[in-house]
Order: sequence, then C-alpha cells, then structure tokens
Amino acid sequence: MTEEVVYGPAGHIAVAAIRLDEAVNEHQMEVPELQVGDQSFHYCFGSIQPGDNAANFEGVIVDIADEGRAQEATNVSIHFWAELASRHATVGATFDVWYGSIVGSGTITEVPPTEDAGKRVAINLTSRERDLLRAGILDWGGPAHCTDDLAQEMGFKNVADLFNQGYRLRETLRFNEPLTVADWRRSLVAAETCFMSPLGSTIDWETTTGFSRDDAKLFIQLHQKLAGSLGQT
Repeated sequence: MTEEVVYGPAGHIAVAAIRLDEAVNEHQMEVPELQVGDQSFHYCFGSIQPGDNAANFEGVIVDIADEGRAQEATNVSIHFWAELASRHATVGATFDVWYGSIVGSGTITEVPPTEDAGKRVAINLTSRERDLLRAGILDWGGPAHCTDDLAQEMGFKNVADLFNQGYRLRETLRFNEPLTVADWRRSLVAAETCFMSPLGSTIDWETTTGFSRDDAKLFIQLHQKLAGSLGQT
C-alpha cells in the first residue's frame, strides 16, 4: 500500500547518488537520460519502519554534476514538491527510480538546510489573480523565449532554474499556499515580464493563457496587494 502524498508549499530538497541500470523499461520504452530539470522519474521509498506505508514521489532534478546516463552513481539534487518527502528522503535512505518500471536506484547522501518556514508570507489573492500569475510563469515554457540574462533579471539563476522553480511556484499558487518574499516578487515579475516583454508571449498571450490584454489591470491589483503585504517584510 502506498502512502498518500500531500503536496505543500515548502517541498524538500535532498542530494542523492543515482544509478540508472536499465536503458529501457519493462514496457520497452527508452529510459531518458538524467539531466537538469527532468521530471520524468518517480522516486520510490520503502516503509520507514515495519507497518508503515511506502511512498512514491515525483521530483525534479534541479542540479546534476554530469548530464547523461548514469552508468556510475551520479550526484544530483532533487526537489520534491511533497512535504511528506522530508520523512522519507533522509540521509542514508535508499530508493528505487521508476519510469514505467524500476530502472535504477539511489541513496540520499545529504539534506541541505532549508529556509525557515516562518519567513513565508500568506497573501489573500483571488483565484483569478493566482491563475494570472500561474499562466504568466507557465508561458515561459511555451511561446515565450527566455534567455539566461533575462531569467537572472527576474530573480532566477538561469532559464533551467526558471523552469524548475516555475513548477514549484505554480503548484504553490494553485493551492493558495504562502510563499517567501523572494518567491512572491519573482512570481509577479516573471508573469508581468511574460505579458509585456518582446521575449514573452506577445501576440500569443490571449491564446495560450486565456487572459485578454484588458486583464492587465489585474497586474495593478497584484502590485498593490504584494506591496501592502511585503512592504514591511
């Protein structure tokens, strides 16, 4: 029996040594290579103690030493979106790597210190305001064409980090959970830049997001709400 996975705002980051043993899974699907930003794999942990349930997590590799197929164990950093992962992905814990079937294995080697959850700020946005932020972030993976320089201006390390962090931000916004001050600000900047920048969605905005150009007034509301809530933070 698999333990129910509850997704929360903070997530859990762990460093792991992963080895992919199979080039194809039991369904004859080719197993993708380990690479930055990959979301293809699930990470399957056993019971913590007898009688406990196992847990399967979908994670995102946010950093990797050597891209490619891990013939030898390769160190990667995995960001789990589920809070439950903090109970399972502890130092020394082993897990199976799943892609349609078990295709590899891994061991957690390090759990870096995480940011204090008390620094997260809850802001009461309407569902439409949250959807606007989510749509603007998502469109960087669609018609928008970001560069590493622009990603850095928006508060991300590079384009790969924008995609990795963007998934986490969209999920957090979807569940109306609090974000850090930095995450609130870069969520707004990313969405607003996608709306206005020549590198953003431009003429495709209305088609891909479902929001019209007249909805720009929502950005004004968002500025006011975030300024009110974050101004003293």
